[in-house]
Amino acid sequence: MLEEKYQLLYTFVKNLDLSVYQVLQTSDLEDLFHLPLSTLAFEEFKELTNLIQFLDPQNDNGSWMFNPPSRVGKVFSEKI
Repeated sequence: MLEEKYQLLYTFVKNLDLSVYQVLQTSDLEDLFHLPLSTLAFEEFKELTNLIQFLDPQNDNGSWMFNPPSRVGKVFSEKI
């Protein structure tokens, strides 16, 4: 779960009941958090922002797909 991976950032969340869909629909992710963030929470924010850019909502069945850039997929497949 995201709150476990980004524990420091989670302490700054304004609405603890947001869905992934709602987060993806937010134009400014900063609006989801109480500001200012701590330095470590900001590092987690940047990491989360990078992750979110690769999420692709599939509206037909409510599932979510992770679409990594091709270089990430290549590295992953080489390690398997």
